[in-house]
Amino acid sequence: MQAYKWIEKAYRHRASDVHFSIDEHPKCRIDGTLRNLDQAVLDRKDCRELARELIGENGALIKKLKQHGSVDFARDVGKIRCRINVYSQRGSLAAAIRLLPEVIPALETLGLPSIVQRFWQIPKGLVLICGPTGSGKSTTLASILNQINQSKPVHIMTLEDPIEYLYPKGRAMIHQREIGSDVIDYRQGLRAALREDPDVLLIGEMRDAETVKIALEAAETGHLIFSTLHTPTADGAIDRMLSLFPDQNQAAQIRQVLSMNLKAVLWQQLLPNKNRTGRVCASEVLVATTAVQNLIRQNEREQLYNFMMTESRFGSQTMEADLLRLWKDGAISDQTAVYFARDAKRMKETLKKS
Repeated sequence: MQAYKWIEKAYRHRASDVHFSIDEHPKCRIDGTLRNLDQAVLDRKDCRELARELIGENGALIKKLKQHGSVDFARDVGKIRCRINVYSQRGSLAAAIRLLPEVIPALETLGLPSIVQRFWQIPKGLVLICGPTGSGKSTTLASILNQINQSKPVHIMTLEDPIEYLYPKGRAMIHQREIGSDVIDYRQGLRAALREDPDVLLIGEMRDAETVKIALEAAETGHLIFSTLHTPTADGAIDRMLSLFPDQNQAAQIRQVLSMNLKAVLWQQLLPNKNRTGRVCASEVLVATTAVQNLIRQNEREQLYNFMMTESRFGSQTMEADLLRLWKDGAISDQTAVYFARDAKRMKETLKKS
C-alpha cells in the first residue's frame, strides 16, 4: 500500500496535494511549493500499481479512465479524506491527490472578512464563491454549509463532482449527490433537487447556461443557492454568467433575474505566508446592495469595481484592500502583494504611500 504510505507522510507534513508521475519522484505541495516525498523515481509499472491502489476494484472508475483518459473521485485513505484525479500522460498513468482537512474548519478560522462569516445567515438568493483551482473554494463552501448544518433545522442538498467533504450530524438534514454516480449531470440533478423539498442547494459548479438558468429560478422561488465559478475577480463573475447566454435578449432577461437574486460574490486566493509557515487567504467581496443590483440591471458592470473600492461600509472590498491589510499585518511580502493584485502598478503605488 505504497500510495497510502506516501499520502499519510504528506499529510503529516501539512501538504495540500500529492503527485505521482513517471520518471519523477513522488511529490507533495507544501505551502504552495512542490517538494519530493521520497528519493525513489517512479517507472511505468510503479505508476500503474499506484493508480490501481487508488482506484481499487471500482469498475465504473476503471471504465471512465479508459474512455476519457482521466477520472475524478473522492475516497478516504485511512482517516484522510482525499480528492483524487488519475489520468493518462505519455502512455503512462499519473495521479494528483488533494488532501482535505480531517474536520471541516470553522468559518472564523479561514481568515475571511466578517461579512463572509455571515453568509450562512442569508435566507434566500444566490451566493457565488470564486477563485482559481486550489484557492480553498470547496473548504469555504463546506464551512458555510456546516455552519448552517449546526445552526438551522433545514434541508440541505448538494450536487458535487466528486463529493469532497462529509458533514457531521447537526440540526440540518443533508443529502449529497455525486455527479456520475447518483445523478447524470448538474442540470438533471438540479431539476430533480427542486422536487425534493430543499431549503439550501450547493451546486458544485455552474458550467452551462441551463444550469445557471435553473439556479436563478431556484433562488427566485425562495431557495438559498451556493455555487462556484472560475473567475479572476469578484465582479468578473457577473460577466462570466452572462457570457453563457450569447443571445442578447436572453442575456438581458438573465441580467434582470440575476440583479434581483444575487446576494454576494466572494473571490479568494491563497498566498504564501511571509513567515514561510502555511498560507494566508486574500479575498475580494461584492455585496449585492440596491446600488449593485441597479448597476447589474442597467448593464453598467464596469462600475462594480468602483463600488467595491468606495462602499466598504456595506461589506464589499477589493483584492487590493485586503492585500494591503495583509501587508500591513506583516503576513505577506511586497512582492506577493504586487503579484496577486488585480492592478500591479496601482498596488506598487499604494505600498509606497503606506
